[in-house]
Amino acid sequence: MKNWMMVVAMAFGITPIMAQSIDTIPDSTVINQTVIQMRDDSTMQVPQGEVLSDTIPTTDGFYQVNNLEDAVPFAYPEVNLKNIRFYKRVWRDIDLKDERNFIYAVPGNSLMEVIMKGIETGKLTPYNPEDDSFKGKLSASEGMARFADSVLVPIFDDEGNQIDSRMTLNEFNPERVTKFRIKEDIFFDKQRGRLETRIIGVAPLMDITTSSELATSVGSTPAFWLYFPQLRYSLVKVDISDPDRGLYDMTMDDLFVQRKFASKIVRESSPGMLQQATFAGTDSLQTDNSQVLEDKLDAYKKKLWTTPKGVKAENLEGHEQDLKIEEEQKRQKELMEQQHQQRQNQQQQQSEQQLEELLKQSEQSNQETESGTEEGSTEEGSSTEEGSYNEESQF
Repeated sequence: MKNWMMVVAMAFGITPIMAQSIDTIPDSTVINQTVIQMRDDSTMQVPQGEVLSDTIPTTDGFYQVNNLEDAVPFAYPEVNLKNIRFYKRVWRDIDLKDERNFIYAVPGNSLMEVIMKGIETGKLTPYNPEDDSFKGKLSASEGMARFADSVLVPIFDDEGNQIDSRMTLNEFNPERVTKFRIKEDIFFDKQRGRLETRIIGVAPLMDITTSSELATSVGSTPAFWLYFPQLRYSLVKVDISDPDRGLYDMTMDDLFVQRKFASKIVRESSPGMLQQATFAGTDSLQTDNSQVLEDKLDAYKKKLWTTPKGVKAENLEGHEQDLKIEEEQKRQKELMEQQHQQRQNQQQQQSEQQLEELLKQSEQSNQETESGTEEGSTEEGSSTEEGSYNEESQF
């Protein structure tokens, strides 16, 4: 049989080595009977006809999910700072209530649960939310305590009477976190000819309430910051493949790197790394401000390939308006410095005047004291002379 297949293969121009490899592929095995185990431990053979049983392992699809326990994130391409022509830092908010971000809020495999597990196991380091430069480290307990609510729990005795109370921390529910803030840098690498965006930090957001009684949300603030290059080692172990949604062989790290999320810009920085104020006001105003920056970035991308040596700032749409804003900010800064200097001069003049007045008052009081002393001495001398004259007249 094998020799006959070799002859046919060579007739079609297939080499003997390839023909031999084809011949060694496992084929389907024909089962003519099935063995059934009886209750009395005996066996019975039942004819089944031509039943096929493949000897090749099956997989659900052309891909097979790998074991991600030892997975590590791929490294970014190295960038030479001398090749950076354009730089912008922005902060974005990812709203999990947006249906486009559903993948980050799947119960049992959500982004917040990955973060909590990483902090509890010591694989993630939370940083102080007051400064997003990753300087002040928090312990695992401090990081988790940022989400815990303290509740006053009464203590009863054996007879059911309340004798005391204590503050207890509620168990944190990851589903309470509905927003995340990311800090990212956007730059153009002229060596590779690419406009690239890299995430620097991720922070879960907490709602700010007016009071514990009303519990009215007035905004959100970061609970803590996480360094994204460290967070990637936890995200790369989370498989979120879902063929029904078109996600094949995908990890949560891939979602962030490929920017598969919907977000809104809430803050930007100037090239000098001077942070501008967070966009405030109504949601519509925040959306308008966010869209302005998005339009600038889109304009930059459109002009990117029309100028081989790079895009100059003056060629971007709205550059004149940006210059006017910078000039106005510079003028306001100079005006504030002048006003500050004037206030300092006025305070210094007032201090000098007050000091002069105090010196004058002190001199006047000293003069009055000296004149009063001289008058008292003169009166005593005159009274002594009068007494002597009276004594002499009596004699």
